[in-house]
Amino acid sequence: MKNLEPLKKYIYLLIDEYLKSKSYKIIDKHGSTLKYSQGLKDIYCQDNIIAIGDTVSTVNFLGGEGIRHGMDGAQIAGKYIEKYLDGKISDFRDYEAEMHRKFDKKWHISERLAVRKYIDDVNDELTDKMISYLKYMKTEDVMDILFDYKFEKISRGLGGYLWRKIKELMKRFNL
Repeated sequence: MKNLEPLKKYIYLLIDEYLKSKSYKIIDKHGSTLKYSQGLKDIYCQDNIIAIGDTVSTVNFLGGEGIRHGMDGAQIAGKYIEKYLDGKISDFRDYEAEMHRKFDKKWHISERLAVRKYIDDVNDELTDKMISYLKYMKTEDVMDILFDYKFEKISRGLGGYLWRKIKELMKRFNL
């Protein structure tokens, strides 16, 4: 396998070369190596100990962020912790069920896309094509897809992408 650059290089490449966004400012940096359980098979509670945030893969695997998800999960967990402390429940099984009700659909779509792009897809040419498709989209739409699971916006770059392909064919056949 060929040498890969640190992820930071690819993030800046995406922002600078494909999104062509020059008016951004990084205001804060977080994160480290992500340990993610594919299929969300984490243990949410055991012996009345409850797992919250990154400990139960409460992250957006596609966008690579988790603070909002961790906070949402903590809010859900808080309800069950309060009920437990008040003696209204004796375990945290319903916490796991509610987490899955809230996040499963988003997580599974995001996970499938992320695994395909970050793990399975070692074809740089295909990855470059996919990223070049993004340049025909508004930055807000790309962010909505990556971080807010608005996958319906993927089609917004289709017009520019198809026009570029038509121009390439016309050039190729001297039309």
